[in-house]
Amino acid sequence: MNCGYWGPVTESRNLPESPNLPNRPRLTWRKRQLINGIVTLMAFVLLFLLLGQLPLSIGHQGASQQAERSSQSFKPARYKSIRFGVSKAADVIKAFGKPLYDTGNTVRGRFIGYEDIWLVPGKVEFWVDPKTAIAYSMSVFPVKMNTPDVAALLGPGSTFSSWTFTACDDEGQDFDGGLVYRHPDGESRTMDFPHLGITVTLASGYALRVREVVYSTTPYGLDEDPCLTQKKRKQGSNRPK
Repeated sequence: MNCGYWGPVTESRNLPESPNLPNRPRLTWRKRQLINGIVTLMAFVLLFLLLGQLPLSIGHQGASQQAERSSQSFKPARYKSIRFGVSKAADVIKAFGKPLYDTGNTVRGRFIGYEDIWLVPGKVEFWVDPKTAIAYSMSVFPVKMNTPDVAALLGPGSTFSSWTFTACDDEGQDFDGGLVYRHPDGESRTMDFPHLGITVTLASGYALRVREVVYSTTPYGLDEDPCLTQKKRKQGSNRPK
C-alpha cells in the first residue's frame, strides 16, 4: 500500500525562468483612493439616473389607473346636515342661518353665500338649481391653506389628478362651456377625495396651495376627452359589417 505524503511539496523544482517584464508603475495610496472614489461616484450617478426614469415610464399608466378608480368610487358629498343633490335651499338656510347674500334665481343658478362656516376661515358658497331648489354643490375658498392641511382635516384616501379643457361636451358635440377631462400633462391639478365627494383645486403655479374646496354630487370632470370618444364612435360606426 502506497502511503505517500499529501502535504505541501517542499522540494525545489526546475521551473522556466519568467521573461524580463518592464517594471509597472505602482499606484500610490492616494491615487487608489481617488480612483475608488470616482468609480463609486459614477455608480451613484448611474443609479440616480435609472431611478429617475422610472416615474416617466410608469407615471402615465399609474395616473390613468388611479383616475379610473377615483371616478368609480365617487360618492355624493355631504356637509353636516346638508346632503348635496337631496337637500334644498331652505335646508341650507335652516342649518346655517341668514346668509351674507342670496342672489335668488339667475341664469347661472342661485348662489347662497356665507363666511367662516367651514372647518377653517373663508368664504363659502352654495349652488342651488333654480328649477328644483336643490343644493348641488358647495365651494369653500379658504383664507390660507395647503394640501397637507386638507389631508389633516379630511383624512386619508386622497389622489391627485391633472386636467385640461375640452372643446366638446360629454356627448362629443362642439362646446365652449369649460368642461375638463383628465390628462397627465394638464394645466390644472386637483387633490381628490372621491369617497367623500370632495375635490380640492390647487392654485395655478403652486404645488401645494389650495384655491377652492368643492363639495359636489358628481365628479369634477370627465375621465376621457369627449371629442376623442365621439371620434372612436364614428370610426366604429363606419366599419363595414
